Order: sequence, then structure tokens, then C-alpha cells
Amino acid sequence: MTSLNHLAARDLSLPLDTYPHIPVTATVRDAFLLMRSRLAAGHRYRSLLVFDDDNLLLGYVSLRELLLAIDPHYAGTAGARGDGRRNREPQENDIAALSVMWQENLDRKVRSAARSRVGQVMTAFKLAVTPADPLVKCVHQMLALDLYLLPIAEDEQVSGIIRLVDVFDRLADALFADFAES
Repeated sequence: MTSLNHLAARDLSLPLDTYPHIPVTATVRDAFLLMRSRLAAGHRYRSLLVFDDDNLLLGYVSLRELLLAIDPHYAGTAGARGDGRRNREPQENDIAALSVMWQENLDRKVRSAARSRVGQVMTAFKLAVTPADPLVKCVHQMLALDLYLLPIAEDEQVSGIIRLVDVFDRLADALFADFAES
């Protein structure tokens, strides 16, 4: 097994054409349908890549963003990706706010969210790593920015994607190999 110290972004890269994707102009309903069909078929993808009309990668929409599309105000209570509040303990007033936000109007909110565009709820990519960047840089970027996916690009051309779940699998493989050798 290759040492973790020698792994680069290219070693965990998934080609873009193998990853499920959706146009930025698609509706949240379209994203729910695509995500549900992928999950039902047993795929491990928990997000969809979002492309513009010129086939440029803009970001991704995960299960979390799709649920937040139903009521974006909940993001302010739970902490949104990258704002440093996501890992805080829930407060009593959070639970009270949740019941008001979701319980009485959930049917209406779901129907309304279904008409929203994916581009309104996606997580935009603000940076990329290069194929030669070390695994530790990829992990740092993903954790610091609270990302499930990270694009790999060279000369502004995106060639692949790294998933947090694949980083986890690689680290777990190394961990278990160490125990097997001891």
C-alpha cells in the first residue's frame, strides 16, 4: 500500500463524467428525483455536481443542501457550511424555532422548494487543488471549508473530483493495515 505521505490528489480523483451531475438551471425537484434514483440503485454518491450551460463545473448539491432548500432559515439556526457555527450545540430556542418553521407549513414549503433552482441552493466551489497536491492539503481544504467534494484542476481546467468518503476510506485502509502489521 502506498504511504499516505506520498498520496496526491490524482490518486483519489474520480473522473467528472462518472459522477452524477445536474444543470444549474434544474429544479430542486429534479435534484431530489435524480438523487433518489441514484440512492435506490445502490450508488454511494450523496451529492450531485452542478454544471452551467457551458459545461463548466460550478459546485455541488448534497442531501444537506436539498433538505435546507425546504427552509433556508434553518441554516441560520443549525449553522451553514463554512460559517464556523455548524458544530455548535443546539440551543433550546433552536428546537422551538424548528417546530415553528417546519411543523405547520411543511407541505407548502416542500412544494415551494421543489420549484427552486439548484443554483440557488448548491455549494459553490471557490477553490480547487492540483493533481500533484498532497493528500494532507486536500484533507485540510475539505475540513477547513466543510466540503464533501473538492475539484481537481490544472490550468483552470477541472479534471476530477475528490470525495470526503474516499479520503476516509483511504485513511481507514491505512489505519487497519497498521493494526494488521503489529
